[in-house]
Amino acid sequence: MDRQIPGLQGLPMEILHLILAGLHSWQITSLSLVNRRLREVCLPVLFHKVGFSFSEAGLNGLQQLANSPVRWHVRSLTYTVPELIKPDVLTFEIFKSEMLTPESYVEEAKELYGCGYPADECPPYMVIYETLRTICENQQGIMEEHRDIDILSSVLAALPRLIEMELNFCQSIDEPQWVDSYLSRGMTAKEISNIHHLQTLTKALQKRSELRDSLVTIKLSSMELPYYSPRETPRFPGLSGALECLLELFTALRITGSSAPLELLSHTIIKLRQLILGHVTIPFTTLREILQTNRQTIVSLGFYDTRLLKGDALSEIHQLSPKLLPAVLHDFSFDIQKSTDYWTVPYGETGWIVWLGPRYAPQVRGQPPICPKIQGEF
Repeated sequence: MDRQIPGLQGLPMEILHLILAGLHSWQITSLSLVNRRLREVCLPVLFHKVGFSFSEAGLNGLQQLANSPVRWHVRSLTYTVPELIKPDVLTFEIFKSEMLTPESYVEEAKELYGCGYPADECPPYMVIYETLRTICENQQGIMEEHRDIDILSSVLAALPRLIEMELNFCQSIDEPQWVDSYLSRGMTAKEISNIHHLQTLTKALQKRSELRDSLVTIKLSSMELPYYSPRETPRFPGLSGALECLLELFTALRITGSSAPLELLSHTIIKLRQLILGHVTIPFTTLREILQTNRQTIVSLGFYDTRLLKGDALSEIHQLSPKLLPAVLHDFSFDIQKSTDYWTVPYGETGWIVWLGPRYAPQVRGQPPICPKIQGEF
């Protein structure tokens, strides 16, 4: 008697999970609409990671998450934070005399038109001012009422399976495309912005002390530093202090988009157990220094799509790979293997996990030197 082959919804849960692991997010979304059982199977994947932003709409959406059934599936929460516009923009006289003079606006408009840009690429002067003033008023209102801290702390307590927080730094959020070009003219306070957002997350976590044992990983994406001379070590004590306080609440740090956090921490002793790098370019000496400084605590280094800058002018770019590790970890013993963590390494990327051992044992005369043991594919 021929056995009937079960349909997709008749497959065991373990098989369905393996199928989902090989699908893109849009495919999983479509699959979740087939029937109720597949919807239940897809929900933990669809809401494994959710995000919100530092804005009125973003905070309102975050507040709704606290009362939603999907909160039981959230394991990673992304908080996208913009640069704060200087309060000086609220005074029109200061704006037109010190931030964007009518003369500089006319010159910029002429350059855009001369290059063939359409008229809407350079909006009217007063539209620029009113837009920036409105954004600044909204930002100041959120901070003065402490809405970001209060809402974030209450929602963190409502996510029982949360293990990772991400701070995603950007210049602006959901604004017209032309806004960034004017914000980059010195209208934002980059250092003050970063300090505020770091301290906000720290205070929200401290308000909910019971979460501090469950949260494991903090991810910092595209965090940038104020301008400093490339020949100097970045020194921003307020920013470094805020970052150190936040990292005390986590055991793993993920860095993507910018090496700024590592440059701030390269000579600082932190209590992290794991460091993960991805989609980032970092000075060779910076990576060496942070690993050397924290060799007593960091036990593993993960990386994917990571580049190292070398040379006197940092003009040499090398892809970090297993073959390059002996140069980075020349006085460590270590094992390496491919990363199979579906949630840590993005789809299509090849990741590696390096397990760090103690410093090389001293060589005994007459015996070969102790070399690191390297596993995996090269």
